[in-house]
Amino acid sequence: MLFAGYEFAMGMLAGVGPFIILAAFGVTRARKSSAPDPRALSKAASHVVDEYLNFVRFGELIQTSERFPVGPGVGEMFQLSCRNFGDFFGKESGRRGGVRAIHYCTQRRLPKIRLPHFHRWRTAMDKNLAHITYVRVAAPIAFYDDKGNVKVTLLLEEMQNAFRLFLVHADEQYRQEFESRLGEIKCQRPPTT
Repeated sequence: MLFAGYEFAMGMLAGVGPFIILAAFGVTRARKSSAPDPRALSKAASHVVDEYLNFVRFGELIQTSERFPVGPGVGEMFQLSCRNFGDFFGKESGRRGGVRAIHYCTQRRLPKIRLPHFHRWRTAMDKNLAHITYVRVAAPIAFYDDKGNVKVTLLLEEMQNAFRLFLVHADEQYRQEFESRLGEIKCQRPPTT
């Protein structure tokens, strides 16, 4: 019985051993691409633009508001949209099947987008947007503070810069879709006073 266990272990090592050695030197099997088909990307493009414009609108609403915090739901919608774009620009989408910026950048590789303000305040946003929990009540993390809208301004600027960089690297067909949709919506948008 001991010999059979020994044979099994040695057989496993012999079979797995070469893969362990290859992996140690950086040689791995190619992964199946997780990029969706072009039709799905085209459909998702308008969703991305709508989400982006909502993010900008909520941020501008908070920046121009005379009372702080702003009306119910506006701050939460800003944080939710910000978190969505952090996932969109991030290395991983945060959820299975999430639309990611790199899916649109197959011809010109999208450089790593650094979002230091987003990462610094992600925990506070997550806590503010979480389900009703005792942790949220017992150890709250304030997203908005007495300094006004500094975090909102920094996050808004950071994500707008990331979106501009994304548009520069997006494949031509998708960039045209994004720019067309952005133009349509900006024409429909009422002027702010």
